Amino acid sequence: MGASNRAAAQSNRPLLRVIIGTAIALAVLQATVALVWGSVPVPVVPWYPPVFLAFEIVANLSVAFLAFWRYRVLRQPLPFWIGLGFSVVTIWTLAYLLTFPDRSLLPEGQGLIAQLPSTSAWVAMSGRSVLSIFLLVAVLARWPQPGMPGERWTSWLVLGTLTAMIAIACLSVAFERQLPLLIVDGVFTPLFSGWNYAILVGDAIGAVLSAYRYRQTGVLLLGYLSLAMVLLAFAIVVTLMGAGRYGPLWYLMLVLAPSGSLVLLFGVLSEYVDLYQRERDKTAELEGKTVELKGKTIELERLREDAQRRAAELQTILDNMVDSVFVCDAQGRLILVNEAGRRLLGTTSAEEVTPDLTDLLARIRLRHVDGTPVDIEQTALLRALRGETIALEDEILYNPQTRRDIYVRSSAAPIRDEEGKTIGAVTVTRDITDLTELDRLKDQFMLVAAHELKTPVTGVKGYAQLLLQREHEGVSPFGLKALEAINRQSDRISRLVNELLDMTRLQTGRLELHLAQLDLSELADSTVAHTQLTTEKHRLLFQSPALVLVNGDRGRLEEVLNTLLENAIRYSPQGGQIETTVRVVDGEAVLSVQDHGVGIPEDKQDRIFERFYRAHTGTPYDYGGMGVGLFISKEIITRHGGRMWFESEEGKGSTFYFGLPVA
Repeated sequence: MGASNRAAAQSNRPLLRVIIGTAIALAVLQATVALVWGSVPVPVVPWYPPVFLAFEIVANLSVAFLAFWRYRVLRQPLPFWIGLGFSVVTIWTLAYLLTFPDRSLLPEGQGLIAQLPSTSAWVAMSGRSVLSIFLLVAVLARWPQPGMPGERWTSWLVLGTLTAMIAIACLSVAFERQLPLLIVDGVFTPLFSGWNYAILVGDAIGAVLSAYRYRQTGVLLLGYLSLAMVLLAFAIVVTLMGAGRYGPLWYLMLVLAPSGSLVLLFGVLSEYVDLYQRERDKTAELEGKTVELKGKTIELERLREDAQRRAAELQTILDNMVDSVFVCDAQGRLILVNEAGRRLLGTTSAEEVTPDLTDLLARIRLRHVDGTPVDIEQTALLRALRGETIALEDEILYNPQTRRDIYVRSSAAPIRDEEGKTIGAVTVTRDITDLTELDRLKDQFMLVAAHELKTPVTGVKGYAQLLLQREHEGVSPFGLKALEAINRQSDRISRLVNELLDMTRLQTGRLELHLAQLDLSELADSTVAHTQLTTEKHRLLFQSPALVLVNGDRGRLEEVLNTLLENAIRYSPQGGQIETTVRVVDGEAVLSVQDHGVGIPEDKQDRIFERFYRAHTGTPYDYGGMGVGLFISKEIITRHGGRMWFESEEGKGSTFYFGLPVA
């Protein structure tokens, strides 16, 4: 049973107390009437029975009409059987009124349609039996309800039952002389007493069951049905106590009989009032919800228009972007490509873009920068769909419209919902063909420029050294200093030229390494000793085990170490110690160069190995250089199968490391 019924049961518990109180009060009343007025003769009032019986008929008809109407509205079995029961008892009550002996108008012992005084007793008992049965059925029945077999035939059931009752009543009158006597000389026969006891038991059971079900379900009509059956049961008790016609208890019985109908009439009306109040509350609630829904509809319409406007704005932004945007759904099918993306793919409309990535890759021939085809599962879009975040990945694709290869740089990321579930992926791709061509021209220019610079620098340095060797052949002291400066600057230019050549070779993949087994400790020791000759302000220290063998290109490794030592000297302007250490850690030969100079600002450390990047540009510690030494050094170490890293704190110095596999 629902929560609403349980709540109703709690709120209507007082009705149970009314039922119990009524039973007790009726018992006291009957006992009092029996003891005080039971043997006192009372006057005969001929109009009393017709008036009360007519009133009972009206009450029964009202109950039947309202109960059937309630069944029509709610389609519940309880009001259906109550309506049918009171429809039937109305027929029998009318028959009782017509068969009741009227002392004022008719001969002694005769009714309007009956000749014998006991006929009315048969009619009354038949009507009460049928009512008791139908009310007991009303408490227990689960039929008819919507969807049940035969539910549509209820009207025929009512019509058939009423017809049968009329027929039985007519037969009872027609064959009244064949009916056994129920009362002989004012004394009840065993048949009459047993019949009343059976009805009393039925009424009592019905009253208890309806009260129990009312307590369980909270259905108000069940409570009033229980109270009505209590009144009907006490009417039977009055009869069994000897309610002869026109006696005190008989008059009381005529009052109790319609009281049950009045109670049920009040109960049905109360249910209608309760139903009306609930419907009114629901209507008010629905009206409130309608207003709220109307407001939400207006708000949703506004949000829809806003979403459409934002979608149009977003589409305009996407279509006017220089970068290409590709979006796929959770199944990996393309669902959005902006204008730049369509141009990149060589299509003119969104309809020409196939959502199938396999077909798309076959059309654009996507390749890595080394020319190898890109597997569909390794595309940035599908990798992002698996949860990866891809940043700045270079690839080559073929544009069918221009029939040219296009160099692109892509970044991709997954698209997630509020719960973190991946529902798609997005890739942003930039055409870097012009940038790649510019980079190629730059590398070519640097290579040509380096070669062209190397020849005159070699000549200048050669002549400067030749003149320095003839310092005693008429060269003035000023001339000697100038020649030394020319020699030093020639070395510097030569070093810059070599760096440019190395960088160009690295970019073009033409840097050659001549690997051989060598002692890293001996190489570092000799390099540190040679570098110490170039500075007097710094003290270069070296510490290493006796022998650390690695496979490497001696010249290139010396170049790397020279770069680290020169940087340590350059960025330690106050002088001090510079420690170089070689040690073996987990099968790796690790060389470190530590200084105690100016250090590297934390916000610039991430870019320290980028080419042409100089961390101290525009600061008092800007000592020149092209910013390629560390880039070249890391590339050389990487091509040796090693790694390079550093630790630095601004104002306290830096330590640079590189590690190589032990031979």
